[in-house]
Amino acid sequence: MPTKKKTAAKAVENSPMEAEEGRRPDFVIYQSEVLGPDKKRLIQLGVAWKHFNGNGINIKLDALPIRAFDGQLVAFPAKERT
Repeated sequence: MPTKKKTAAKAVENSPMEAEEGRRPDFVIYQSEVLGPDKKRLIQLGVAWKHFNGNGINIKLDALPIRAFDGQLVAFPAKERT
């Protein structure tokens, strides 16, 4: 599958590898785990980047959800780390 590149004439989506090498992620992907009636925790599973053209995202998971997974993942905007 050919890799799409950003060109001066038209911005197109970048490959996940290019995103990892040069861009900070736009989102952090989490699984929400219920620990009790009023207690939850977020487990970080990976990150995601917006496509340059705005039509979708690339997701890179570093881990797969395995405990009490209900099929739902959540994404929050990535914060800059200091």
